Amino acid sequence: MPRINAALDDRQVEYQPTMVEFEGKISDLSIAILIDPGATLSYISPKIVEQCKLQPEKFKKSWLVQLATGAKRRVLEKINSCPLTLAGQPVLADLNVLPLGSCDVLIGMDWLEKHWALVNCKTKTIFYKDDLGKEQVMQGIK
Repeated sequence: MPRINAALDDRQVEYQPTMVEFEGKISDLSIAILIDPGATLSYISPKIVEQCKLQPEKFKKSWLVQLATGAKRRVLEKINSCPLTLAGQPVLADLNVLPLGSCDVLIGMDWLEKHWALVNCKTKTIFYKDDLGKEQVMQGIK
């Protein structure tokens, strides 16, 4: 069962100094993005899917994910190649629909590996390769 190790369900505040967060946008809506190398996959909150009028695709077979709180949630839908702005830079991410609590999008290892990302937790900076293979740098919220 996939596991999300980030603090979710509005319990994120206790872990704030150790989180790598970014400001972002989907369409014109400002969103909070959490980078979590402990999460196998990436996720988006259903409220953001609804507000941005995104069209999720249903999985043929749903699956369970275990949150850091120990709660288990069923994942039923996914947004493929969702266009979003991450720290002012346009990116695409495959996002599974899951209630996330105090963040709107969680970027996990699927996106980080695909983009050869290096996360500097001290400076809250991500070095990665964009879809064209060009090296990029993003600065998170300090």
